[in-house]
Amino acid sequence: MKLKINKACDLSSISVLPPNSRRSSAGTSGPESLSIFGKSQAPMQLRSQQQQLQQSQQSFSHGVSSQHGLYSQFSQNSQEEALTNELVTYRYKKMEACVTPYTESKSSGKVAGGDLKPFPERLNTVPPRIAGGYISGVSVESFQEDSKLWQKHVKVYKRINNILDSGRYRNIMDMNAGLGSFAASIESPKLWVMNVMPTIAERDTLGVIYERGLIGIYHDWCEAFSTYPRTYDLIHASNLFTLYKNKCNAEDILIEMDRILRPEGAVILRDHAEILNKVNITVTGMRWKTKMIDHEDGPLVPEKILLAVKQYWVTGENNSTSTR
Repeated sequence: MKLKINKACDLSSISVLPPNSRRSSAGTSGPESLSIFGKSQAPMQLRSQQQQLQQSQQSFSHGVSSQHGLYSQFSQNSQEEALTNELVTYRYKKMEACVTPYTESKSSGKVAGGDLKPFPERLNTVPPRIAGGYISGVSVESFQEDSKLWQKHVKVYKRINNILDSGRYRNIMDMNAGLGSFAASIESPKLWVMNVMPTIAERDTLGVIYERGLIGIYHDWCEAFSTYPRTYDLIHASNLFTLYKNKCNAEDILIEMDRILRPEGAVILRDHAEILNKVNITVTGMRWKTKMIDHEDGPLVPEKILLAVKQYWVTGENNSTSTR
């Protein structure tokens, strides 16, 4: 089968003839001579073949476009169905129980969750959760001992840093809040404390922090912390690096601390001596000014205190840096 298309690419100029119809047509010319493939067929027969060819091409084009339309419609329907399923999964999911639910009242005359003292008296009052025995491993006696211990620690902090209660540090964070005794001991109208409850902590005591009238939040310190809309003047962390020793690198936590700490902000770290020695090496490279001091009860106690200040430094000429 031979096919020829003229320069104008007009479909009407295409002639397709079977091999058995090819005959020599020497000297044939004129209106009936419409093909170069041999003797011309009758005009009616040629017109019929051209119409059949055009119908075949139109049918093929229509079939391709129809398949494309079906495919596009199928893809669009699949995307809409996936989006609908996702919305159903999240939007219509039943709410789970609160992470810090109220304790149940044992009689109709009592308030759910227990009676709370007015602030600031409630800071050092035994929270209803602990009084009711809802926190495993925390008794009324252990809560009172924890409060006295942190009052002792904060007293030492104020002696070491005499501007701690002067209003210089307004935004304070406790990275491992525990029962919130650090925030309760340092409480002042001049400051506020963000108590962070690590998600890998042994006990979930965020409800105790709330019942003491304090602010708190859950967080995993292997991840970045949302500081919007503010950063912090002072960061306190007790045994945080021991808690995350086998969870993530201490360098990652220190870099995050450096990010959320304001220039010339202070850091108070309390942990074992061997851990703080490694931390001290890292933060020195971060241009923190540090000082290691012994425990309140003497140098024989393995727990130490690392004080640090984030220096304000800028880049000078020739990419050199200077501390201000």
